[in-house]
Amino acid sequence: MNGAEVQFEDWHVAVQLIAFCIIFAAFLFFSVKTFLMKKDKEKKLASIPLEDEPDPPSS
Repeated sequence: MNGAEVQFEDWHVAVQLIAFCIIFAAFLFFSVKTFLMKKDKEKKLASIPLEDEPDPPSS
C-alpha cells in the first residue's frame, strides 16, 4: 500500500465537512437575501397570517 488509498474514516469525515459547508452556505445565502430585502416586501411578508383561520361552523 502506498498510502494513496482513502480509508473509510477519511470519507466519513469528508462527507460531514462537505455537508456542513453546504448547509452553512445555504444559511449564509438566505441570511444575506433576507438582510437585502426591500422594506415594502418586508412589510407585506410581515402581515401574512401564520395560520389559516378556521372555517365558521355551518348551521
